[in-house]
Amino acid sequence: MSAPERAPAVSLPLAQPSITEPPAAYARLRAENPVARVITENGTHAWMVTRYEDVRFVLADPRFSIRFAGAAGDNAEDGPEESLFQDPPGHSRLRRLVGRAFTARRMAELRPAVVRTADRLAGAMATDYPPAELVTDFAFPLSITVISELLGVPAPDRAEFRAWSEAVVSMTAHTPEQIGAAWQNLNGYVAELIEAKRQKPGSDLMSALIAVRDNEDDRLSTGELRTMAVTLLVAGHVSTVNAITLGMLTLLSNRAQYDRLVADPGLIEGAVEEILRCQFGKRGLMRIAKEDVPLGPALIRKGDTVFAELGAANCDAELFTEPARFDITRPDNPHLAFGHGIHHCLGAALGRMELQVTLEVLSSAFPLLRTVLPVERIPMRTGLLDQSPAALLVTW
Repeated sequence: MSAPERAPAVSLPLAQPSITEPPAAYARLRAENPVARVITENGTHAWMVTRYEDVRFVLADPRFSIRFAGAAGDNAEDGPEESLFQDPPGHSRLRRLVGRAFTARRMAELRPAVVRTADRLAGAMATDYPPAELVTDFAFPLSITVISELLGVPAPDRAEFRAWSEAVVSMTAHTPEQIGAAWQNLNGYVAELIEAKRQKPGSDLMSALIAVRDNEDDRLSTGELRTMAVTLLVAGHVSTVNAITLGMLTLLSNRAQYDRLVADPGLIEGAVEEILRCQFGKRGLMRIAKEDVPLGPALIRKGDTVFAELGAANCDAELFTEPARFDITRPDNPHLAFGHGIHHCLGAALGRMELQVTLEVLSSAFPLLRTVLPVERIPMRTGLLDQSPAALLVTW
């Protein structure tokens, strides 16, 4: 038995000084126990890696699978896997087909609409407030509008997506019955949306996904389309809300950094990358060992679960100078916020663009923007995969 196997398991979640700062345990684990045994909130035993190079290794090595035990397609009698969350060759085919609709050109074409939505929301805030609540007044309506317009979801249907999306990424905040009902509602609605787009295609991404193909025999099935759309809705909405609210909280908690951004909008691109690096409320990406894999001082055994802890990797002092310092002028920022390897986030360009627009619009409209409450008094979402402010009151 190796030393890591003999060491006491670390209980998750790790304690944090605040949501804008990394857990103190990250530095200790990287130095003393970089491949650590952990116990999750629901009692599951797993491994967690915290060094940057180890995280990259786990995410890129084909001996670690993205598929969990019992996933569709694990057995011959199961139906085919329909999501991007599978290993090659199925993942390779889906990524190739979907990538043709997720082009840089489409993201550029979407940007003016994102700017218009952000301007409208900021204008309403300026007229009706202060104070404003950044989650409900800006982050949520911006993200749900963008992902809905991208997929061609009609405006009257968008309000329901917030509850459904948050339920399906829940760990303990919702009951299993609520999570199951949310998945059923999302899948049912998307199936109807696909049929409507087949009958009357538009210029949206869903219509493009329906049309994309390599040849007559290789196109996305109805099940693949449905799964892809649900994944984009959930990931595109929930992740963006979290990134905007936690990013703005981090930026406003570092007042001098926000003032520099207001004075020099040319710093926005770097600010977005630093915000992405400092998303310390995110849970690590999960992988399953397909065979025994030596990793540092440990032996990861076939079937073991491994968490590649992105937040820990993104504050590894081997890669980042003064990693605990939030610095929008950081010259070299090779963070892993969107993952690494073949499963690097397909929506990375979209996420970056929404954050850039957010900073452009809010810093221009509200140069004196500040939070009403100190960080320690801001309520947080609990029981979800990614932690972020439940509400963020701001004034100016």
